[in-house]
Amino acid sequence: MIESIDIGTATQPEKLYTRLEAVVQKLGTPKGKPVVEPSPQSTPPRSAADSLVLHLAARSSKGTWNEFPVENWTILPRDEAKKLLPVGDVKVGTSWELNKGVTAPFLKNFLPNGFAYASYHKTTIEEQSLKATIVSVEKGIARARIEGNLKLKHKTLDFNVSPPTPIDQFAQMAIVGYIDFEPVEHRVRSFRLLADKATAREGQVEYAVGLRSMPR
Repeated sequence: MIESIDIGTATQPEKLYTRLEAVVQKLGTPKGKPVVEPSPQSTPPRSAADSLVLHLAARSSKGTWNEFPVENWTILPRDEAKKLLPVGDVKVGTSWELNKGVTAPFLKNFLPNGFAYASYHKTTIEEQSLKATIVSVEKGIARARIEGNLKLKHKTLDFNVSPPTPIDQFAQMAIVGYIDFEPVEHRVRSFRLLADKATAREGQVEYAVGLRSMPR
């Protein structure tokens, strides 16, 4: 064995870099190009050109394994994406509730690492509300501010007892964001949501979730 390092130290960039530099000096490793070029580890699935492609990333700032990000993709065909928009006149001050059937599939993924990797982990929405209010309409583009709340019930197993028994855990958070769209064409231009103070496991896990539409 050349070198070893515990997970806690490995999550601290400066300490990890120091240990790696020591290994380079010990082995006399010459500089060179990386064997594998850096690239995204999560890529969107194939979709129609007019689909709304949503990328979600969730990450905790505390703990070790919690710090590894979770990424998910949601594809909304244009007909589905249109359901996020208001019906009727579009003007500053207009408010509406985002379609719950459209938002539910990606809201179920607003969970931190370790919650959705096993088949026995089932997630349901206990409460969801995303209200949009138009704040500007300029040059054919309307922008609406989004505010809401989300509560998820997460079915898992309690490994503190033997044998493990099923339990319910909850994640909850406030959500803010915005949506830009073309009122005439009923087309979503940009869509973003942020839950920067989400909690799970009765507050033991603190994490953040960001969702954004990808440019085509």
